[in-house]
Amino acid sequence: MNHILKIPFVIEKFIEAKICTQVPLLPCTYGDFEKMQMGYRWDLVQNRTLTTKHNGSWQESWYVIAQNEWGDPFFVDFNIENYPVYTAIHGTGGWKALKVSDSIYRFVEILNKINSVDLTFPCTLDFLSDMVDLKSEFWIEVNENCQEVE
Repeated sequence: MNHILKIPFVIEKFIEAKICTQVPLLPCTYGDFEKMQMGYRWDLVQNRTLTTKHNGSWQESWYVIAQNEWGDPFFVDFNIENYPVYTAIHGTGGWKALKVSDSIYRFVEILNKINSVDLTFPCTLDFLSDMVDLKSEFWIEVNENCQEVE
């Protein structure tokens, strides 16, 4: 990645805050912004871009901001106002973006709300029902995972 990218202030602040929760499917790994793009936007071994316009490929406007315990990326789309947050499962042969939050601002609120609750596993995330769509693919999986963890 030989170009200089202006990282939006709110994204820089999110990465610096390193908000971690007890929930394994949510972000827990943060790092240097440029290094976090390796393997998603850029193939260091073959020294080539991994972004294309094809469905299932990493998109040019997606930037990784964190990873969960299993190495799945959390990313934002720099082309969309307020930076919606997405995740995708790595190792599936393609990228299927699952929306986690409508904006980075809301995502910070969600993570902080989770951290404000004394979670005892197994648990339910019903307390987030006013902030997230608990019927969305991602939040169903997170909620089920919380009910399994002991």
